[in-house]
Amino acid sequence: GWLALRGRRLAAVTNVRRPGDGEGRTRGALVASFVQSAYAADAMAALASQAMDYRPFNLLTCDGETLAFATNRATDERDGVRFAMRSLAPGMHGVSNGALDAPWPKTAALMARLDDWRASSATHGDEPDLAPLFDALADPTIAPDETLPDTGVGMELERFLSPAFIRGEHYGTRASTVALIADDRARIVERRFGPEGVV
Repeated sequence: GWLALRGRRLAAVTNVRRPGDGEGRTRGALVASFVQSAYAADAMAALASQAMDYRPFNLLTCDGETLAFATNRATDERDGVRFAMRSLAPGMHGVSNGALDAPWPKTAALMARLDDWRASSATHGDEPDLAPLFDALADPTIAPDETLPDTGVGMELERFLSPAFIRGEHYGTRASTVALIADDRARIVERRFGPEGVV
C-alpha cells in the first residue's frame, strides 16, 4: 500500500487481492495525484474516468472535511467488476485487501483495538499515546482457518497473510503508520521494517 499526507489532506491505497488481476498502472500514483491536486473533488472526478486503468485498488481519501472510499474492484452481478466511489459516514471503518468493512479477522481486531484506544484517551503530555496503536499493528497472530476469507490464493497463503503484522523474507509488513488529523494540524508517525520484520 501507499500513503501520503499533505497539510490535512490524506490518501491511502491498498491492493485488492485478486489472483491473476494485477495488470495496469501503479496504485502509488493515486495517492500522489490526490494530495497534489488543487481541489480534492477534481482529483476524485478525474479518477472516475481513469480508475479501470490501474491495478486493483482500495483508496481512502480525506480532504480535511470528508472521508471517501473508492475502488476499481466493486462487483455487480450484471456489470461484473466496476469502479465505485462514496463518502463515508462519521464513525469507524476498516479496509484491508478486500471490500470496505469486510469482516476479515485482522481488520476486525484492529478496529476493536482502535476503538479501545479512542475510549482510553491515553496521552504522553499533550500528545496521544500511540504505543497501543503500534502494538496492535505489530500483532503477528494467525487467524483461525474458519475465519479466513477465500480470496483465491489457497489456505496456506491466506494463513500467512492473516496477521496484522506479516513477517517474511520476501513479502511482509514494511511499514506501520499512524496518521492523526485534527482541525488545525496533522501528524504522521511511521515505523519501518526490513525482511523478517526487522526494524
